[in-house]
Amino acid sequence: MTHAERRTFPRIDCRLRAEVVSLGCLEVRIVDLSQGGFLIESRTAFEAGTEHEFRLVGQGDERGTRVRATCVHCSRRSASETAPTYAGGFAFVDRSARETHRRILALLDEAIAVLQFGRLNATSSDSLNKP
Repeated sequence: MTHAERRTFPRIDCRLRAEVVSLGCLEVRIVDLSQGGFLIESRTAFEAGTEHEFRLVGQGDERGTRVRATCVHCSRRSASETAPTYAGGFAFVDRSARETHRRILALLDEAIAVLQFGRLNATSSDSLNKP
């Protein structure tokens, strides 16, 4: 069974800004998102099992959405010795809580809307460029 087959929820590729509030608002980028958690890119390695508070910033929402998540895994992504990057997988803490669940669904809706808008723009541009 592959890692993807073990997942409970499907992942959605996205590019969301986020801050790790519990680490002094360290900036990270969320690269995929699901109802169960998310994957970040960071210049900082995270220890598996540690819990952090994140502020996820969506389109037009500078306040952001705060959620707590536990690091499930973290691995080095780049070979650069001077500026390494890491990929960290996080699972939402208490995702069944009503407010947390509502926030997660709102972020997923936004990620899907951005993807659909991008596809619509690409399709429109392609049709305009055809003779």
